Amino acid sequence: MGQQGKNEPLRIPKEILRQAKEFLDQYFTSIRRAQSPAHLSRWEQVQKEVAATGTYQLTETELIYGAKLAWRNSARCIGRIQWSKLQVFDCRYVTTTSGMFEALCNHIKYSTNKGNIRSAITIFPQRTDGKHDYRVWNAQLISYAGYRQSDGSIIGDPLNAEFTEVCQKLGWKGKGSRWDILPLLVSANGHDPDYFDIPKEYVLEVSLTHPHLNWFENLGLRWFALPAVSSMMFDCGGLQFTAAPFNGWYMSTEIGCRNLCDTHRLNMLETIALNMGLDVRTPVTLWKDKAMIECNLAVLHSFQEKGVTIVDHHTASESFMKHLENEVRLRNGCPADWVWIVPPLSGSATPVFHQEMALYYLKPAYEYQDPAWKCHIWKKGRDSGKSKKPRRKFHFKQIARAVKFTSKLFGRALSRRIKATVLYATETGKSEGYAKKLGEILGHAFNAQVYCMADYDISSIEHEALILVVTSTFGNGDPPENGEEFANNLYTLKISENGVMNGDPERLRFAVFALGSSAYPNFCAFGKYVDNLLGELGGERLLKLASGDEMCGQEQAFMKWAPQVFKLACDAFCLDDDEAFLEATFSLQSESLTHQNVRLVEAKNDDTAEALSKCHNKKVVSTPLLKRKNLLNNQSPKATLLLQLNNTLIYKPGDHVGVFPMNRKELVDVILSRVKGVADVDQSMELQTLKETHTSNGVVKNWKPHDRLPACSLRDLFTRYLDITTPPSPNLLQHFASIASDDDQKKLNLLASDSSAYEDWRHWNFPNLAEVLEEFPSVNPYAPLLVAQLSLLQPRFYSISSSPLLHSNEIHLTVAVVVYNTQGGEGPPHYGVCSNYMQDIEVGEDVYLFVRSAPNFYLPNDMTKPIILVGPGTGIAPFRSFWQQRYAQLRAKNQIGKIWLFFGCRTKEMDLYREEKEEMSDANVLDRVFLALSREKHLKKTYVQDLALEEAAEIYKLLVIQEGHFYVCGDCTMAEHVYQTLKKIIQKYGGMNEHEVQSFLLSLRDQNRYHEDIFGITLRTAEIHSKSRESARIRMASEP
Repeated sequence: MGQQGKNEPLRIPKEILRQAKEFLDQYFTSIRRAQSPAHLSRWEQVQKEVAATGTYQLTETELIYGAKLAWRNSARCIGRIQWSKLQVFDCRYVTTTSGMFEALCNHIKYSTNKGNIRSAITIFPQRTDGKHDYRVWNAQLISYAGYRQSDGSIIGDPLNAEFTEVCQKLGWKGKGSRWDILPLLVSANGHDPDYFDIPKEYVLEVSLTHPHLNWFENLGLRWFALPAVSSMMFDCGGLQFTAAPFNGWYMSTEIGCRNLCDTHRLNMLETIALNMGLDVRTPVTLWKDKAMIECNLAVLHSFQEKGVTIVDHHTASESFMKHLENEVRLRNGCPADWVWIVPPLSGSATPVFHQEMALYYLKPAYEYQDPAWKCHIWKKGRDSGKSKKPRRKFHFKQIARAVKFTSKLFGRALSRRIKATVLYATETGKSEGYAKKLGEILGHAFNAQVYCMADYDISSIEHEALILVVTSTFGNGDPPENGEEFANNLYTLKISENGVMNGDPERLRFAVFALGSSAYPNFCAFGKYVDNLLGELGGERLLKLASGDEMCGQEQAFMKWAPQVFKLACDAFCLDDDEAFLEATFSLQSESLTHQNVRLVEAKNDDTAEALSKCHNKKVVSTPLLKRKNLLNNQSPKATLLLQLNNTLIYKPGDHVGVFPMNRKELVDVILSRVKGVADVDQSMELQTLKETHTSNGVVKNWKPHDRLPACSLRDLFTRYLDITTPPSPNLLQHFASIASDDDQKKLNLLASDSSAYEDWRHWNFPNLAEVLEEFPSVNPYAPLLVAQLSLLQPRFYSISSSPLLHSNEIHLTVAVVVYNTQGGEGPPHYGVCSNYMQDIEVGEDVYLFVRSAPNFYLPNDMTKPIILVGPGTGIAPFRSFWQQRYAQLRAKNQIGKIWLFFGCRTKEMDLYREEKEEMSDANVLDRVFLALSREKHLKKTYVQDLALEEAAEIYKLLVIQEGHFYVCGDCTMAEHVYQTLKKIIQKYGGMNEHEVQSFLLSLRDQNRYHEDIFGITLRTAEIHSKSRESARIRMASEP
């Protein structure tokens, strides 16, 4: 808090720019982006804005940073160690006194927090020409009136006597008692002020008692809990915010010494001394000191008894010394006004008394300004002292009604004040869908913004008040591709010595909903990782991590979690709006899309590659299928294909290809025969939804194209873009129930509302959309509405089976063709979407795909390091690219290390790439090849982990002694068995205990020497599927 700027003239653009540049330099330096393109671009933007308008607008993050830094720079504040925990309410959009009042009430409610005081600032619009200022006329948001009597005495607080008279002249009538709360007097945009009574329930007061002196209670003393300074100016970046009330919490001496005992305040010192029986006739009895100590003791005792935040002056002094130490280390100094820092009681007993301090002023800052009633320019013909017509008095109920009315046009004012950020990471789009739904729910009470993690600026996390995370896990614990950078940045913050959030538990509140499959050993691992990191960085967990299991009840888990976390978020920010909660809950359960707000209209057909790229946010290309070969005996009922595709993409061995399949024609035909609302299913059309925009002229409705789906025929939508093979969700079944006949409706309602019935039906039938429509013949969906409710058809990932050194213009894939029967093997056949598509297309047809890099599954840079490869079935796919790469390197006269391959299959006839493996052995590329057969007649059932155990000593030598690499590719069950086998090998031959072997295996992962490329449940593990599903059901049932 400085003293400059009290009567400073209006700033000219040149001065605004000078201060703006200084501030932006500070801001971008704080986020470690000084002189970055973003910094230079922002400075250029500010210069243009000032040139055009004479001023500029701070971004929200700049405003938050500036408000916190101003507290950090406040030379007179002893409690600055808490500066980074300031909650900033951005109310620069408010233009009326009623809006200011509502904002201030919410500030009071948030900060009071039932006694657990939280620091906050509310910032109203900045000064423009000096004639349209926004002001809070009160010195503090909450204060006691002071009524001047005819004899010169004052009832109440003498400090506020002049302001009380101003309020009275404007029409306010207090009760005339000692403890009347003054109204809030505010002016907006330079207009005359209005006053508003603060609702009684918003003002928390503490009646003062003493732990030992029983008569102290009879003095009838009290004080309010929230010290909120409201008359100072927030000066930031050359901009002056003339209305920016802020609060911390009380240091006991502020009440016990200054407010109650100062002679120009309540002047209770002599009264207390006389009640104590002290001789007040002479100062040598130290009666003042004794009485002041007891008064302070009463204040501390009373606040603590009522559970209201307060700090004693000794603790405050010690915290300031810690802050001073930090600031000298971080900023080479700390501005401090010794006169204000040293407490008014026991000064020399505190460490600050003996501390030399340097008084200087930094910006941003909180500056003193003249009282509003002394400098306000009243409307012509009236002023505060001559008003014959009182200013209109507003009661809270009137304001509430007005706010309720205007919310229909502008949305709740509070929802624009507190920002809620929803972050998601996804591979299939499911997390994104849940995140957007959560954003809709939060929008009923917050300014909710939804971001993909890849698009989120990690430096913004310093300024967040509320973050909710919805994320899936890729494979066996990895982040989705669009969450990798966020995860790395979050970890960097954690290990950084000066981490942005380090040690700051009150700033950020968060909760995480993690999606995953319990078929994987590391269930929901990435969600758990983010949850742990946010907690370790000091965030406050609103709700323990919730998980949605793909095996059972994922959607039901989200539908349970979302309203819970919404309610807790509202409670955390004191937004106890029951109507908002009911609306949010209703929106979660109701359909947002109807026949009236979704349609298909004729449009020009989009290019397929471009459309898929837009749908999935990937660079999708088309490439023709060159050749297809069945790697198994043609007499075998099963098929595993080697697919050779023309290649124009850059890839490395270990990378994946995402292939976009097509749904089977017979399924699409069934669906097209049942939908209505489209005359020609082969006509190119665009899906549009009716969007509402709230403007000052009312609600404006416009038809907008769907943000992802392309313009194409309805047949193409169901064939190439929409998922019609995953069982419909309970929400979609609920929609079907609404359009079904009585018999179908009853069963559909049961499936939509009873999670157990739904999961049993889903698991037994695993029905595709065509089968559901056949099961419920009365359901004939409206085509545009059905299209809008279905999920996107997702790409299928396959490990690349070729080396670019050996096949520079090709990509090879190894694909097992999936066919199975539902209902325990007795039901209709179901076909794997992508594998059967790849089997059925003609050679020469285009396939749409993209490359997904997998840097954690690459070959070691050192070609001489030994590698051990373990992969049964199509798990051999990436290893073919490995041996081809090493073969090409060997031909180029490079020295290569040993390669051991452990491969498993059912019978010898299913031994994939047998001839090629023999060629690689003869060429000294593959050092040893092991074959595990699990269903060969007359042979013992053997798995890859069994063979690995037989070679335990050599594996230990290759991996530990020679610092080799270990690769596993296959389903998650096999991968876990291999991991446990390797653990036994290392524990035995390394002489390690349980803790040591766990640490060693973790170090292998950290060194990127243990590599996994694993996928979920396969047909071979149907028994594991049932077990995992049952485990998921038990876990769901056990959760409260």
